Amino acid sequence: MRDCFSAVHVPNSYILHFPFTNLGCQTALVNKDVVESSDVVFFAVKPHLIVQVVREIAPYVNPDRHLFVTVAAAMRTEVIEQHLPPNTHLIRVQPNLACAVQCGVSAFCSGKCALEKDAQLIHKLLLPCGLNLVPSLSITSIHFPSFRTYRLKDGVSCSGGTTIAGIQTLERSALRSALIDAVETASKRATEIAEKGK
Repeated sequence: MRDCFSAVHVPNSYILHFPFTNLGCQTALVNKDVVESSDVVFFAVKPHLIVQVVREIAPYVNPDRHLFVTVAAAMRTEVIEQHLPPNTHLIRVQPNLACAVQCGVSAFCSGKCALEKDAQLIHKLLLPCGLNLVPSLSITSIHFPSFRTYRLKDGVSCSGGTTIAGIQTLERSALRSALIDAVETASKRATEIAEKGK
């Protein structure tokens, strides 16, 4: 969430829960307080904690007031909605690490009771964190010059999670060699195109 706040100016009076007070945000020690003082609430917890958190705050939810946004990996909206009051607005967002440098791509989908205005609000909130889709998928558009790939991996994966399971498959398939070849080929082709343009 810090990365989204660094990408766009949000008045402190609108930011009611964040674990780092040095960002100028109000904080809360109890989830109930966050729900009671907010209109939009992000569930930014690990998937194994999401149901516990949702059950905890459910008694304080007002479906006419609140919009909930989950970034918990692999948790379908239907699962979360089972633990919220009927007609609660929920949106699921799947961001990526490049949001940390305002170059990310985030996909989102609405729960069964979310409205078009909810989706528009989330799109507006996430827009400063990302790029247009096509450039962000380019092999050379996102650079992390000060990061080694293992540091990037460690920043987004946890034991037993979806990311590490995927990484293990990629490592068994010799992804690293394929990526090196792809970057070298793309670089060579870029040089060829540049030479033709002279």
